[in-house]
Amino acid sequence: MGELAGIGLYPVRAAVHLLGTDLAVAGAVLSRGPGRRAPGA
Repeated sequence: MGELAGIGLYPVRAAVHLLGTDLAVAGAVLSRGPGRRAPGA
């Protein structure tokens, strides 16, 4: 979980700290492999 925490969790926690808890997801991308997008993305 080290990499996931470094690229995903910590930026989200920082945003919640700075912007408050009233946040909504505007978009997301599922990727598979280095530099590749999942089928249908």
